[in-house]
Amino acid sequence: MRPRRVRADPGSASTPGEPRTAARVVARAAVLVVAVVVAVLVSPIPTLTWQATAVTAAIGVVGAVLAASGRLGRVGGRRRVTVRSATPWGVLVVAVLALEIGALLYGYRPDFPTISYLLGPEFVDRTVRLVGYVAWICGGYWLARR
Repeated sequence: MRPRRVRADPGSASTPGEPRTAARVVARAAVLVVAVVVAVLVSPIPTLTWQATAVTAAIGVVGAVLAASGRLGRVGGRRRVTVRSATPWGVLVVAVLALEIGALLYGYRPDFPTISYLLGPEFVDRTVRLVGYVAWICGGYWLARR
């Protein structure tokens, strides 16, 4: 007769999934706190200025470096990133960057609006910019962990 396995109580500290869940909650809370602090510091900068562009680019670069280094990886191990899984995101990023940089270099054309032109008027208010930065940083974190 085989010995019967005893399952751990779901509320006990020895549950295998508990440390992973606790680490996940702490990581999400830390990202939210960082996002709010960054948004509070950055949201007073007026839109459509070189300072706003520089800050936004810096946040994007830091996020991309953290994601590429694996520091934003899953707590319980990371999925393997392949060329096939990264291609759709790469194409999307290159297309948006080409559109935005082209509009920046050649000037705005009313028949060919960019994403920044369409969303720009919405971010005039400081509160909307604050919420936008928090959503952008938390959304980027969520995407990096997928």
